[in-house]
Amino acid sequence: MDNINKFDFSITCFEYCKNEKKLFKGLKDPETPRYLKKFLGHIKKTGSYYESLNKLISCACNAKYKILFSHMEVHRLEPTMTVQSIISWKNIIKRFITDNGRYENFLEAYLNDDKKIDNIRHVYGENVQLDSADIRQTVKLYAEMNILANALINEGDKNRAFIATSKRCSYLCELYIRFARTKGYDIYISGTYRKIYHLWKLLDVNDDIFYNKSLSYILKKLNQIIKDETLNLTEEIASSDSETGSVGSNENSTSHNVNKEFRSIFKEI
Repeated sequence: MDNINKFDFSITCFEYCKNEKKLFKGLKDPETPRYLKKFLGHIKKTGSYYESLNKLISCACNAKYKILFSHMEVHRLEPTMTVQSIISWKNIIKRFITDNGRYENFLEAYLNDDKKIDNIRHVYGENVQLDSADIRQTVKLYAEMNILANALINEGDKNRAFIATSKRCSYLCELYIRFARTKGYDIYISGTYRKIYHLWKLLDVNDDIFYNKSLSYILKKLNQIIKDETLNLTEEIASSDSETGSVGSNENSTSHNVNKEFRSIFKEI
């Protein structure tokens, strides 16, 4: 896969979607297996890059938009990726649950949830090394953050700006944009969704004060999320324990509570 030309790959996926329209209609069918929906969704998304490029070229070639496109400047921004260590899951949780007994109950409830374990493997490996401090991940600077850093913040440009990307902004991007607005940046985006991704990279900007304050702002919001969610789950565990005599005696109920209250926050941090 590493040797495949990404442009050609997008064209192939686009052609496949165009030729197999009936198959892709099944994405909305509840009878379609989940794994097939996920696979076809990836194919559709990859093909959409070439489709979007075609639409942009067609629009630019339209005489109606000649004046608009003749005044457009194109700047290429290189993608930014960094390999860095991540904080252990145990370290994070113990900041909010300091009592060892409560922590062990919390850990047991978490480990008994198969869905959560599957999700956490993306962050802490197949062996679920929740107490390891030696795990490294490749984090990536999101497209909207790349534009924000290099075209606006590093240039000190506080004029009105609309950042359009192929999908809505993630929660961490939204938080950063909120902070930038408090510093006078007039930024607009097409939409957001409240998902947190563990491979998100913080912007490297020239202004050290701006960098440090933005980091503090985001960490404060994330800490509050973790605090609220750990509190919700520990209260559910305590309630279950008082009713049944032990956390583990009603595994299905505990698993349900975890799914209901925890909302996959540690999949994403």
